[in-house]
Amino acid sequence: MDWTIPLHTGTATDDTESEELRGLQALVPQLEHVFTEGVDTLRRHHQSETIRKRCNLLWDLVGSRKIFVALGPNVPTLTILGISNERGEALPVILLPRNWIQMIRANEVEQAGAIVNIGSQAIEIVRGNHDKDLVERGTMWEAEYLIGLRNFTLSNDYHREVLRKWPKGIRSPGADKFLDPSERPDADPAHGSKLS
Repeated sequence: MDWTIPLHTGTATDDTESEELRGLQALVPQLEHVFTEGVDTLRRHHQSETIRKRCNLLWDLVGSRKIFVALGPNVPTLTILGISNERGEALPVILLPRNWIQMIRANEVEQAGAIVNIGSQAIEIVRGNHDKDLVERGTMWEAEYLIGLRNFTLSNDYHREVLRKWPKGIRSPGADKFLDPSERPDADPAHGSKLS
């Protein structure tokens, strides 16, 4: 899929800034490829059907430019940013850290979880659900991702906290208020696909 990642370039005022700008421009195609492959792998190969469907929706929304992916400010991890267009509509932007490839090499499971979490927040912004619960919605979906992994051992306090809050992912108590009707585990097939 041909996704162009907008690059905030600004104006270089000296040779040092020009060199940094060239380095960032060279990084864009690499990060674009890694993000695309990450979402594609999750939508096609994750053990959980609900995660495959969620990531397929992310794939479609990025491909149709309802969600943007960008290399901009040097963020510490995948980050969601909401902006508005000229009509006042909220547009989500997923910001990629400049060292994301190294972060993936260090902990692939954690970064795939970040794609699910931040991607889910972006989906919710597209749906108009950009409220105080946006982060919780993303965390719930990340728990669903973790639950769907085979042979996964909790390796950090962050994952323990995610699963403490959402021990059954989208089937956890209180999760239904965050789910689109078609995503509910008991969804009527006539009104949306039944998720297992």
